[in-house]
Amino acid sequence: MHAIVTLLRPSQWVKNGFVALPLLFAHEIADMQRLLAVALIAVAFCLLSSAVYAINDTVDREADRQHPDKRDRPLASGQLTPRFAVGLAMVLVVSSWLLALSVNPEVQWVLLAYLVGNLAYSLWLKQVAIVDVTIIGLGFVLRVLAGGLAAQVWISPWMLIMTFLLALLLAFGKRHDDLVNVPGQDRHRHSLKGYSPEFLSQAMTMMGGIVVVSYLLYTLSPVVIERHGTDSLYLTTVFVVVGVLRYLQQALVFRRAASPTRVLLQDHVLQGIILAWLISIVWIIYGPGLS
Repeated sequence: MHAIVTLLRPSQWVKNGFVALPLLFAHEIADMQRLLAVALIAVAFCLLSSAVYAINDTVDREADRQHPDKRDRPLASGQLTPRFAVGLAMVLVVSSWLLALSVNPEVQWVLLAYLVGNLAYSLWLKQVAIVDVTIIGLGFVLRVLAGGLAAQVWISPWMLIMTFLLALLLAFGKRHDDLVNVPGQDRHRHSLKGYSPEFLSQAMTMMGGIVVVSYLLYTLSPVVIERHGTDSLYLTTVFVVVGVLRYLQQALVFRRAASPTRVLLQDHVLQGIILAWLISIVWIIYGPGLS
């Protein structure tokens, strides 16, 4: 059972919190029906992402045996068989599909796009530099789209852009860690031959800057100000700036970006920054209606 849980990587499910962003910014977070729909789609993404991890580990099991950390994964270590992993993945895919179908039939096509993209990633595209991180970024965008469809709310183009850029920042951080902390890893993952620590450092810095500027432009957009009924949203930019700097510090100074999810779950400073951002967002957007 421990091997199965390890294969499914439940710690990575935190990424599916992006599904709730459209609902949060649509002033509908208190609508229980919409909230339930979004929660169910988040569960569907958890099931589907775990299926993708099982398939990816099946494909990568030989290369993982050469990695100091990944060699302990259930398939690489021989605790589970490839046949079992693929069978479990199929069950998870069908369950995810049926769950999405019960909420909103349109969401199933988003899930299908996520599945196809990740299958292509696992089988081929992860070996192509730049394309590999692009697929990861699009996966986060699909989460946001699914959340908007589930809640049936408007999604700002700025939200999609910022989600994509933030995902690129995290993906570049992981690639930087692969090159710096795992010597010789480029022999097993061909895409790493298209990167260098210097390039990745500059790419992360560039993505971080664009994320901050995009967020600031979003908060100052006349359309956004009109929809939220306040021009104070720009005040939350400080938490975005500090959060981006903290992640860059973790990745480039402390070299702890092997797993962005692990950074989030273990770094209490970053947790505090995100919590402060959420509280400020809720207070600015929902505060007037609660008073």
